[in-house]
Amino acid sequence: MKLFRPGRGWQGAISLGGDKSISHRLLLFALQHHGRFIIENISQCDDVKTSLKIFEQAGGRIETLPDKRLCLESPAEISDLRRSEIFCGNSGTTARLLCGILAGLPFSFRLTGDESLSRRPMRRVIEPLEKMGAGFSCNDGRLPLTITGSAKLDPISHNLQVASAQVKSAILLAATRAEGLTTIEEPLQSRNHSEILLRELGAEITADAGRITLRGPFNSAGDFSFKVPGDTSSAAFIVAAATLLPGSKIEINNVLLNPQRIAFLHKLKQMGAQLNWKVESSEFEESGTIHAGFSPDLKAVNIEGHEVPGLIDELPVLAAVMAFAIGTSSVRGAAQLRIKESDRISSICRLLKQIGVAVEELEDGYCITGPAKITKRHTVEPAGDHRIAATMAVMALASEQGMLIANHQCVKISFPEFSDFFQTFSPETFFEAKNDLCW
Repeated sequence: MKLFRPGRGWQGAISLGGDKSISHRLLLFALQHHGRFIIENISQCDDVKTSLKIFEQAGGRIETLPDKRLCLESPAEISDLRRSEIFCGNSGTTARLLCGILAGLPFSFRLTGDESLSRRPMRRVIEPLEKMGAGFSCNDGRLPLTITGSAKLDPISHNLQVASAQVKSAILLAATRAEGLTTIEEPLQSRNHSEILLRELGAEITADAGRITLRGPFNSAGDFSFKVPGDTSSAAFIVAAATLLPGSKIEINNVLLNPQRIAFLHKLKQMGAQLNWKVESSEFEESGTIHAGFSPDLKAVNIEGHEVPGLIDELPVLAAVMAFAIGTSSVRGAAQLRIKESDRISSICRLLKQIGVAVEELEDGYCITGPAKITKRHTVEPAGDHRIAATMAVMALASEQGMLIANHQCVKISFPEFSDFFQTFSPETFFEAKNDLCW
């Protein structure tokens, strides 16, 4: 448990570790690539380390190069993964994308995960891959599961019932092993990192107005270099803190600004935040600089279902900003938050109520009325959810007495540098409680 004290204004310029979603995809796509990937600024978060371990388990070679670069040499036969259990840790991206990769191999593989991942649904991935010819046996649509792949997958046309970049990516990875045209229809556009990477590797893929097509088979080969921009979802916590703390003025450099990943920035601007950003590079993925500063008199904002896919990872920290805004903010159409690392709707509402914020829980979201004034010190339990833990740390900065946060170390799942940035901007914030070790 750690006490997070109220913070002072954050000032300075920083760069972030590589985007988690892109890092995952580079590692997992490398499994079925023939050649080498040289990757600069790969994420160091625990979830990505899980994908890295699986790459090594499959027989891939990893060489550390200067300037934070890794050289990945693809395994000769990833079918070797069948020789032992494949542990996906807490990473839903790892598990779901692996399903798409392994579906096209004529062997059986067993995937497991930690307690949290084993509660998360896999059926949305299983059903389209079964249509393509792969077989699955599992625990009521959850891990552990056994995949029996096929050397000859069938192309499909599939309508996603819920926009999901992970499900879409799994189908696209399987489609590279199918003969013919696979088509995916999305009800709302989700993040498009897999499409961008496949196109970069030379696949025949199109994406237009929620319709994605890929012609298989496609075997990627050759040597490629990628520079991963800083993680946008991690940047959201830094931006939120700067927005809420008087005297703040921060700059985040070389951060991902993919149009599908910056809805959080647009929403903050709508609330009246002192915030701007600029795309400075379009190499591989769009990236650039974010400037953010203290923003008094923030206004309430409403989020509808069609906006949720572009905000899915940032909704928890946006709830923190909503708590300090004037008026009643709402989030609707976000029922998928209930099947994340925790039931995030329940977690957000439980913790906000505990610290005295006016919040109403809805079946598919919540309403938050501000501006809140958190005058007492509270002890909060984020239920092992990394984004909830980081959100409460941001709220502690903007409180009057700070907060004790239990099991705060789970933030490393997605944002390993989180503690470093807090110590850089607000060294007075940290106080160890109950002989807890530092991060």
